[in-house]
Amino acid sequence: MIVFYLLLSTVSIIITILLSSIEIDFNKIEIEDINKLKKIYKLIAKKKYEKIFNYMKIEIKIEFLLFSVIPILWLKFDNEKINIITYKLIKYNYKQKRKNLIKYGLKRKKQKIFINKIKNKVLSKVTVHDSNITLKIGLTNAGVTAIAIGILNSLISIFITGYISEIAEKQKISDNQITNIINNFNYELYPVYKDEFTFNLKSQIKLIVPINSLIYKN
Repeated sequence: MIVFYLLLSTVSIIITILLSSIEIDFNKIEIEDINKLKKIYKLIAKKKYEKIFNYMKIEIKIEFLLFSVIPILWLKFDNEKINIITYKLIKYNYKQKRKNLIKYGLKRKKQKIFINKIKNKVLSKVTVHDSNITLKIGLTNAGVTAIAIGILNSLISIFITGYISEIAEKQKISDNQITNIINNFNYELYPVYKDEFTFNLKSQIKLIVPINSLIYKN
């Protein structure tokens, strides 16, 4: 009898997990001004990715959604926590690299293959909710600023259309679902007319990942 109840409990837990999902809420991603944007650009050019978080404001919340409906708080991250985790990973990788370079290289190769497999499997299942992007930009000249806003507006529209087309192709979704995805993408561009460069980017995006997409093979 005890074995039966244990088996029933195990099956119930597995079914509950498979019917649940993970919500990743990028509650805040902000680059405050042009100087911080320049520093981020330089760090990316130098491949010092771990330092870019010093020049961004980030708030991330990860929740487990029971039956994809009931939220249970899981983890919260901000700039400080992300920096701590990043530097610990860098320190660990550096030690492993010094200890055995060949073994480290093989391990990194396997990690990249695994990450690509997970990425390809999950991307087609991820849904986007409440995506909001606000960009303020000024380029010292009113005319140039207006042109830049127009170009950026076109580029963002092209990106969104491309993303939706890719998702629609992979998931074979209906026209109504495509409309819902489009409605979930909200962005606003504001021209700033000043005699100096102005830049401010704020974004918020919520991603829902079904747990079964991490388990089942395509």
